[in-house]
Amino acid sequence: MKVAETMEKSGEIMKTMGQLMRLPELQANCKEFAKQMMKAGIIEEVVADTFEQLEDPDVDELADKEVNKVIFEITEGQFGKVESIKDDRKLYKEEKNDKVVEDEKDEDVEEMKKRLEQLNS
Repeated sequence: MKVAETMEKSGEIMKTMGQLMRLPELQANCKEFAKQMMKAGIIEEVVADTFEQLEDPDVDELADKEVNKVIFEITEGQFGKVESIKDDRKLYKEEKNDKVVEDEKDEDVEEMKKRLEQLNS
């Protein structure tokens, strides 16, 4: 008896919820929300890329040079022997990073093109 009453009440609740929520309206709202979120994501990426371009990469190099100069003075020249090995590694890492950055930029461009196509459709 209790199970039947519970099922009946659940059925009534589901019927009421169905009347309150208009499915086509809800779907339209969800699609519009998704488009707005897509636009916001693209705008966010563009702003982030712009700020990355504005950052001065020379600041890191200058800081590294000052640190190396202080360490060289503290170690009385012993650090200079290690520096040449470090430079070789740095060149290798920079070459590798340049290739990775180019690949990432290509992927980002493709992803943005896909998003733009989705927004246009």
